[in-house]
Amino acid sequence: MNKILLLPLLGAMVLALTACQLAQEETAVEEDTLIGGFVTARTEGEFLEMGLPEETSESGRLYAQGDSFPGMEGVCFTYEITYDSQANAYTTRSGPNEGLWEGGVAVGSVDYDTEREQRTAGMTGKVYYGEGVEKTIFTLYPVFQTAAGERYLFLDGRVNVSGEGEGIVPSTFYTSKSEVEVNGRKLTCETSLKVEIAAKPAARTVTLVQLDEAHRVLSQEDFLPGQCPDQLAPRPETAYLLIEYRDSQGEVTERELVQRGEEYLYTAWQMDSGFFAAQPTELIWKE
Repeated sequence: MNKILLLPLLGAMVLALTACQLAQEETAVEEDTLIGGFVTARTEGEFLEMGLPEETSESGRLYAQGDSFPGMEGVCFTYEITYDSQANAYTTRSGPNEGLWEGGVAVGSVDYDTEREQRTAGMTGKVYYGEGVEKTIFTLYPVFQTAAGERYLFLDGRVNVSGEGEGIVPSTFYTSKSEVEVNGRKLTCETSLKVEIAAKPAARTVTLVQLDEAHRVLSQEDFLPGQCPDQLAPRPETAYLLIEYRDSQGEVTERELVQRGEEYLYTAWQMDSGFFAAQPTELIWKE
């Protein structure tokens, strides 16, 4: 389960916002690579009053300090896409992140002729925000990485999407194009990033249930969201676990299954930003 708990312009008016899809295309500085996105959430009033963070450079970049971006609160997810010139292949991996998210990446290339090649990559991500959102504006900031390994938010490339009410799943995407030279060949790179924002109910309690192969309950423990144990040793006869999220009336709102042998289970909790984060619990299985 690859979860770890993303989204420009004050513009003339908020009429650039829709609850559907928006797209923006920008040309990044050569050799800088689109590696992910950062999503924030603001009320309509906060959005109209917001300014640029103090640490913003003249080029419209906000550089990371450690694993965070100064003055920004939200959810970040990143991927690294590396080209191996000897193997003529691309590799990907996820980077350090905050928050609960799901994502994937697909990389392909097309040879046009002996001198030019096009590389395409598609990133997708899904983040979770608390239910009952009213007139909230989400902003997607593309995250780039320089050849020296520095990461920054490209503030001029930000895209807004609005959502209100329960069950709304707005989405937005961003595309970056650049051209580099690899071993004497021109390489055109086009990377797209699609992000969805899904509503998720906040739980009052998280219940960890252990069951055997006959589906009999062996144990059941309740925890506050974000306060599950760092480690858990299931009973020897435990075949699988259930994660149950319960509301204030004790009703189960969500369930997740964890099979025997999995190294971690992840439980969701809502951060002050309104987005969800994932708390990992290491599972120590007994023979």
